[in-house]
Amino acid sequence: MVARFAGIMEGFSGPDPLPSPLTTRIFYRKSSKVFLKFHGHGNPMNRTRAFLLALCFSCSALFFSTAQARTPRNILYKVGVMNRQFTPPEPYEWREAKTRALVTDIWYPADAAAVEQMQWIGSPDSPFAKAAKAARDAALIAGSERFPLILLSHGIGGSSAMMAWLGAALASHGYIAAAVNHPGNNALEDYTIPGAVFWGQRA
Repeated sequence: MVARFAGIMEGFSGPDPLPSPLTTRIFYRKSSKVFLKFHGHGNPMNRTRAFLLALCFSCSALFFSTAQARTPRNILYKVGVMNRQFTPPEPYEWREAKTRALVTDIWYPADAAAVEQMQWIGSPDSPFAKAAKAARDAALIAGSERFPLILLSHGIGGSSAMMAWLGAALASHGYIAAAVNHPGNNALEDYTIPGAVFWGQRA
């Protein structure tokens, strides 16, 4: 009985038999065929992979070259600000707002001679918050340089003037920023039901 148990244990604990040379050659031959099947030149999927890889490299090179070309310059511009009212063609969805115009604040790179002053939010005789430093109705900086336009949107119950902290910062770095009061949903007049319900329509 003891001898039989020892034989069984030897079968479990003994070293695995080494594969024969014939078995090894058959394995290598089959694995080579499988490799060539999936990675050989005749496989259309392999050509697709190569095309996609080349496309990724090309897009990456284009992206990095564009990013380097658009590297921001360390130039700070004087900031000008103006308030304008635009009247779009009718019919226009005013959402029952009393003001039938798009009240817009615009911040832009101003002439170097512009004098910036602190702008305030609220009525002139009783402002309640600082906006940002800017030159009211200053001349646009001279030259042929083009500045990108960025549209800003205030939150529910806010106003275009409340976006001065961002608009002035963008203008100082070479952008034109415009913020529009949302009809029926801004701090300058009473809310309307359509303005509150359809707040996602913005201006």
